[in-house]
Amino acid sequence: TEVLNAIIGQVADGATVEIPAPMIDDAVEEDLNGMRQRLAQRGLSVEAYLRLTGQDLDALRAELRPEAARRLRQSLV
Repeated sequence: TEVLNAIIGQVADGATVEIPAPMIDDAVEEDLNGMRQRLAQRGLSVEAYLRLTGQDLDALRAELRPEAARRLRQSLV
């Protein structure tokens, strides 16, 4: 599995697949919802997390965006 994932990752990194922005936006929102759930399990809200990290919601979305795009690219490959 690790070898297969590494191969897929290398192919995806070299791929010139154009991923539509709305598709990436949806993946970012899914990641954000997952983060909300994980934080809630620890008794923390996203808003509290943002205050602690000195970020706003747009900055957090921007931080999550590259990884969401990478995962989408890999799944498409």
